[in-house]
Amino acid sequence: MTHKPIDILIAVDGSENSFDAVRYVGRLLPGGRTRVTLFHVFNPVPDSLWELNSTSKESVSTGELTSWRKLYRSSIQDFMQRSGKTLLECGYSTDNIVIAIQDLTTGVARDIAEKVNEGFDALVLGRRGLGQLKGLIFGSVTNKLINHLKQVTVWVVGNSPGTERILAGVDGSESAMLAVNYLGHIFAEHLPELLMLYVTLGLDAAGERSFPPQAGGRDLLHLAKEQLHQAQASMQLHFKECIDKLAAQGADPGRIKTRIVPGVYSQAGAIFGEALTGDYGTIVLGRRGLSRVEEFTMGSISSKVLQLAEEMAVWIVQ
Repeated sequence: MTHKPIDILIAVDGSENSFDAVRYVGRLLPGGRTRVTLFHVFNPVPDSLWELNSTSKESVSTGELTSWRKLYRSSIQDFMQRSGKTLLECGYSTDNIVIAIQDLTTGVARDIAEKVNEGFDALVLGRRGLGQLKGLIFGSVTNKLINHLKQVTVWVVGNSPGTERILAGVDGSESAMLAVNYLGHIFAEHLPELLMLYVTLGLDAAGERSFPPQAGGRDLLHLAKEQLHQAQASMQLHFKECIDKLAAQGADPGRIKTRIVPGVYSQAGAIFGEALTGDYGTIVLGRRGLSRVEEFTMGSISSKVLQLAEEMAVWIVQ
């Protein structure tokens, strides 16, 4: 079976967390059909000059800035060489490793967004940068990109997540099906062990106190239970459809599991809990989360999972 090549853009800042993102991609994706671009936006003025020091850049001598830029560029080039070597060790060829260092034009986030719009299958970002200051700066860039890139799938990698097991949150919506199709495109026959998880807020969370008898609550409770059972039966059919789609793209159905967790207090908490207890290193969610109408916002399920899963990789699929 012939599959389309995969183009991955990893935005790096020279930190160990960026290196963890490189290593994650190298271990996760087959080198034979994956091309990785390591992309860095070179800022000619130290961030610390603006963020921590009230002294204007004019007070810094040209010689000091020139020396800093030389050291900075050298450190980024060393980082790129180290990252490229890691990808080679993971089975990538030199033809499938692209190193791009670009001078800052409009801003780090905007420059990355412009680059990824060239047609990449994913933008990969580290959760934090090197040190407290750099972590804050790169973290803000990550947040901007996640919230504003509507047409590109973003992977946010925390530390060194495992690559053997993936959890995908599904709910029967178009957004969730797009996430399943995306997994098939990325992995094909190399799909790792996958758990498709359906979680719902429901009766176990609300309790019968939400249906007081004096307000006709028992009838409403019966109706709510009936609707929950119907939704679960519908999801079983949806699971089968998802498995069939993945199998058609080359995945082994024997490596795919399904689970329904009804009546939870927090869908984001339940997803994270399943990933944590099941040792799933990657969580895959649609941009609209587990709601048909919920866009990715700071209060959405996808956003909450991203906040909880600090040591994992979280994919927000477009």
